[in-house]
Amino acid sequence: MMITDTHIHLYAEEYDSDRMALLDDAKSKGVSRFLIPNIDAGSVEPMFDLHVQFPDACFPMMGLHPCYVTGDFKQQLEALRKILIERKNRFMALAKLASIFIGN
Repeated sequence: MMITDTHIHLYAEEYDSDRMALLDDAKSKGVSRFLIPNIDAGSVEPMFDLHVQFPDACFPMMGLHPCYVTGDFKQQLEALRKILIERKNRFMALAKLASIFIGN
């Protein structure tokens, strides 16, 4: 059986000191895949860096986290839309964006 963590911001600075230990511990418990949603346009590159480092374990999802929605949300959405177009077929899923982008 393959176990997948479906939502972890593993690229975030909070994991810098123990990211490898977390991955090793999770794998020892049977978790072999991690879906990693970005939180805003600025977190896309760190998310992809982690995917490049662990291509068989970390899979990017495009999103805009509700806690990071501010007055610039329209600019954020436009930046994310451009990234989706530029990097099509590079995302495992859309997280919290599907209702915004589907049909547009």
